[in-house]
Amino acid sequence: MPKFDSYVICTSPRSGSTLLCKLLAATGISGKPESYFHTPSADDWAKTLDLALTDAASEQEALAEIFEAVRAKERGNTSIFGLRL
Repeated sequence: MPKFDSYVICTSPRSGSTLLCKLLAATGISGKPESYFHTPSADDWAKTLDLALTDAASEQEALAEIFEAVRAKERGNTSIFGLRL
C-alpha cells in the first residue's frame, strides 16, 4: 500500500468534524487539520495566513504560495498534512 502524506476531510456543518480534527491533531502524528478556502478569495486566504503577497506576483504564484503556507501550517510538527473542507 502506498504511503500517504496528506488527507482531506470533506464535511458538512454539524457533522462532528471539529471533534474529529481535534482528535487527529491530538495524536501528534496526523497533522493539524483546519478549515480553509471557504470564501473564494486569494486575498482573504493570504490575510488569514498573514502572507504579504506582492502585486507583482501572478495569480498562479500567489496561489502556490498560499497553498504551501497552508500545507506547512497544517502539518504541525508531523509529516502529514490534513485539511478540512
